[in-house]
Amino acid sequence: MQKEEKHTNRLSDPIVTHKDKIIKMPETKTIRDDTIDLNVHRIKSLTDKPKKPLVPIRYKRKTNYLVIAVLFTLSIIALIAILNYQPKINLIVTPEASKIRLDGKKINPEHKTSAGKHIITVSHEGYKTYEKTVTLKPWQKYREEIALVAIGQPRLISQKDALSISVDQNENRYFYLRSDGKVIYMVRQLADSQKTIEERAITPELEPIEKVIFSPDFSLAIMKFKSGEIGVYDFNQYDLINQEYTPWDKNIKEIIWRPDGEKLLYQKNTDSGDNALFVNNRLREKEERILDLRGEGLENPQFFWSQDGKKVLIIGQTNLYLYAYTDKKLSYIAQEGVTSAQIMPDSSTIIFTQSGSLKRVKIDLISAFEKNVNSENIGRVNILEEISDLKVNLESSRLVYLPSTTYALYYDNLAINKINLLNGDVTTLYKNSNGQKIVDLIIDPAQKSVVYLTEENKIYQIEYKN
Repeated sequence: MQKEEKHTNRLSDPIVTHKDKIIKMPETKTIRDDTIDLNVHRIKSLTDKPKKPLVPIRYKRKTNYLVIAVLFTLSIIALIAILNYQPKINLIVTPEASKIRLDGKKINPEHKTSAGKHIITVSHEGYKTYEKTVTLKPWQKYREEIALVAIGQPRLISQKDALSISVDQNENRYFYLRSDGKVIYMVRQLADSQKTIEERAITPELEPIEKVIFSPDFSLAIMKFKSGEIGVYDFNQYDLINQEYTPWDKNIKEIIWRPDGEKLLYQKNTDSGDNALFVNNRLREKEERILDLRGEGLENPQFFWSQDGKKVLIIGQTNLYLYAYTDKKLSYIAQEGVTSAQIMPDSSTIIFTQSGSLKRVKIDLISAFEKNVNSENIGRVNILEEISDLKVNLESSRLVYLPSTTYALYYDNLAINKINLLNGDVTTLYKNSNGQKIVDLIIDPAQKSVVYLTEENKIYQIEYKN
């Protein structure tokens, strides 16, 4: 019998007894703490495994065509909005060959412009000029059909031969002096379908009259007789047959009314031999001497009163002057070659002919309490806009001003023309094909007809057809 060997197990002993089997364990080594590599990952248990590094999940990119489509559409809309921000004008005009202007500049029937107020003008020879002010907004499309109104043929409206004609701006009626100067007639067009002309004498037979100067309201008429005498008749009565005549002195040469009809401006030779301009009220109650013409070298001037009554335009020795009625000062406007002039209704714009050319200047008065700081100013006149040449030759023509600051008519032996006083654009209203020589021309307040006097003492009317 074998002797059982007793074995004492130690931790350092690699032999472990398990029942009848002897299991040899692998040798172990004692590891000291100071030899541990701290950078080595410790496995706490057999189930612990090293963690895998995090890898970001990559998603497959897909193209979002809907977003692209929306952005593209918005871009197109924005582009269209930008391109159409400017207002667009579309005009259909008759006749097609008409000239179209926007604020004085020629344009095509389709035109883009800026927002704001604009003036559309359409003109053609033989037609009434069309003008309209429009206010355009951003993105607006303005469309208009414009058919110009044709001008009719002249028709004779006076039964008697005439020496001169005048127009009543308020009642739309005409007055003419018979060719022998003895009777004044009134002519007006009745509002019937036949457009009948009514004509009647409003004075008895008088001494031969050289000139009639009506007051602006046509309530009074100053008559300058061929004898040199000047007198006044009152037109508030139905006729003049039983009216009292008020004579004035014979020394008055030229005389005009102030636009409001309250005062008169006239040239008179005094008993002492002076030649001067005087102002008086309509009843001649207070005469005021305002300018010594002889002392200024203005022997036989032409003169015109402004609408505001503050300025008097004077042409003397082919020079153009402005007299400030409030300050009693005379100033030069243009020198040499001036043959005609007029102050427009704004009392600031002056239109004049110099050496046959039509010119325009805009002025204002410098009061007595202001300093003349502008070296371009002349005397007491402030030049707001320098003299501009409208490039229209009026050597053999006469100018007739319309009741506006934009247009005027001028005429000669060949035609009656309408001129834009801002840009010099000319439109022919009527071609004088019958050889009649026009000596005077007026236009009615409504600007629906033109009336002219011929060298043969006939009065004709050219009416705009409706």
